[in-house]
Amino acid sequence: MNIVLLLVFNVFLFTISQANANDSWLIDNIEVAFFEDKTAQLSFHQLPSPENQADWQTYDYLAQDLNFAQTDSLVWLRVHIACQIQQEQALYFIEIANPNLKRIGFYDQTGQRLNQTGANYSPETKPFFALNFVYPVTAPSCAQTDSQTYFFQIETAGRMLVPLRINSAEQFQRKHITSQIFYAIYYGILVTVAIYFLIFSIILRQPSFFYYSLFTATALVAFMSDNGLLRLYIWPNAVAWNEISALFSYTLAVVLGLQVTRSFLSTAKFYPLLDRVILIMGGYYLILIVLFIVSLFSSWSGTILFPFVWLSAPLAGLIIVLVAFKAYLNKQKSAGLYLLAWLSLWGGVCLVILVVYDRIPASFWTEHILMLSSLVELMFLSLAMADKIYLTRKEKEDALQLALKSDQQRLQLLSESEMKLKKAVEEKTYDIQQTLSNEVERHNQFKKLTDLVSHEFRNPLYLMLARLELLEKLTNNHKTIQITRLNPHLTVIKQAGEKLKQLLYEWDEQGKLKELFLVPKKKPVELAPFVKKLCDDAQMLYPEHQIEYQYQQGAVYSNFELDKDLFKIALFNLIDNACKYSAKGSLVSVAVQPSPTQAQIAVCDQGSGIAPEEMPHLFEDYFRSPRHKNTIQGLGLGLALVKQIIQGHDGEVKLESKLNKGSCFYLILPTHKEKR
Repeated sequence: MNIVLLLVFNVFLFTISQANANDSWLIDNIEVAFFEDKTAQLSFHQLPSPENQADWQTYDYLAQDLNFAQTDSLVWLRVHIACQIQQEQALYFIEIANPNLKRIGFYDQTGQRLNQTGANYSPETKPFFALNFVYPVTAPSCAQTDSQTYFFQIETAGRMLVPLRINSAEQFQRKHITSQIFYAIYYGILVTVAIYFLIFSIILRQPSFFYYSLFTATALVAFMSDNGLLRLYIWPNAVAWNEISALFSYTLAVVLGLQVTRSFLSTAKFYPLLDRVILIMGGYYLILIVLFIVSLFSSWSGTILFPFVWLSAPLAGLIIVLVAFKAYLNKQKSAGLYLLAWLSLWGGVCLVILVVYDRIPASFWTEHILMLSSLVELMFLSLAMADKIYLTRKEKEDALQLALKSDQQRLQLLSESEMKLKKAVEEKTYDIQQTLSNEVERHNQFKKLTDLVSHEFRNPLYLMLARLELLEKLTNNHKTIQITRLNPHLTVIKQAGEKLKQLLYEWDEQGKLKELFLVPKKKPVELAPFVKKLCDDAQMLYPEHQIEYQYQQGAVYSNFELDKDLFKIALFNLIDNACKYSAKGSLVSVAVQPSPTQAQIAVCDQGSGIAPEEMPHLFEDYFRSPRHKNTIQGLGLGLALVKQIIQGHDGEVKLESKLNKGSCFYLILPTHKEKR
């Protein structure tokens, strides 16, 4: 591919050398002058006299092209050809090498219009069928006249660039064939590159190759439109489209070039900020594309968008160059070649813009600089793409080798893992069997305990209740002061006995205690009196301790719903623990502290306290402190039961404790309107 590109480059240089080769007679006997009609209204007969040097300006058409940049003026060219000594008239070709000029009128020295053609006219109006506007003329013989003068009236909608070429018939034919060969090879290479990378994008599934294929195809259309080839053969009568086709294609090529950069350098992954800049620039060019399309169906011309394309093109190229340079500094693969490719094309674009706005002289070289820079870009970008293909293939081969090595290691580890797994399964099976055996033993112990409690305490409870009923009857019959004072105590004993009887019955029937507390049956409760009564009952059950009740006068205690029976169990459990784990005669305080959203019931003692390492396990089933296992009886279910009851009321239990100083348990209950 690169050898072919070098061949095309040499053909291009040969074409330039042929374009600059002129007959010595032409140099000495042809004079070219121009006049700028800024009013764009003058006819041929209103033109200044050719002898008026102040209006007609001569210039060296061989050294530079006539360039007025963006203008609305009409430009008149005067070509004066001196006579030849030969007896016969010689044929020459005057070529205006810009196929995008809107209208060209061709006049003889008498003012007779010999031809009128241009980009807005059918190709059949051209005096010579070619890409550019070619006019065959004859150089007069000195035996007939001294000279011959021709005039060209030129009008265009974009930039006024008038490259003038005057050649003998032989020289014109040679240059014409050479340029056709160059264009044929150049366009053929673009087609080949587009198809080549399209095929590779399908085979390798590389999006960057696909975008570059589209970019090359779009650039091909842009060059063929700009050179007049498509206007000559494909859409000869599409006047509005002819005006914008080249710039439209260039604009689309910029969008695809930005997308090639995003895909090839993975800007979204490695350079997110620069990627956003590329997207913004791409969005700008997409808007221009939409406006070009709208102009085809509107009364306004799309040529007014030309400055927006030309002025922003260097910026778009600079963004691509900066991103490629950033990737090169980060040592991203193929970034160096990619940078050289776009740097060459960007340089060509900048030179074209300088020519468009008449900042540097126009010439045959600058006229083709974009095609020349695109050849260099194609060469470096093809190398970059080939390098990426090579590196991608190498990565796949390395990955395959690594996978093979990894498979061997896995096979080696598999046998070792199988032995370890077998051993682990055996150990786990043993652990499960031991755990199951322990659970069975614990269940049997728990069942044995419940059976023992049910059997040993049912009859004494019945006897106690019967005796209490007898005492109550005696109290009703003998209303003395001493017996009357026993009534509150008898009532508490009776209620406690009835509740214990109910719990033991349900325990015995259902097999486990916890199922009693899954769904609390809550009813409105006046919290302060309710807790006070529980404290009074507890004081009678634990006369050897001082149970102190504290509450706030005037506070609201009526916004609560409780299951009285369950809450009584929870509070009695805390008071019972406080008494069991503190010395006789010590203080146990129960404080109720309400607020608009919740109430806090604190049960505090002055006992032995709880070790810090025991606190995380305190509310677990069957957990008991090792310090008290042999001194204080219990199953380790009380605090777990308290936590479950309070959570059933949408509350929580908190704990504060200091070793050998005492503990405080806080029951936090939300008000009725704050409950979830």
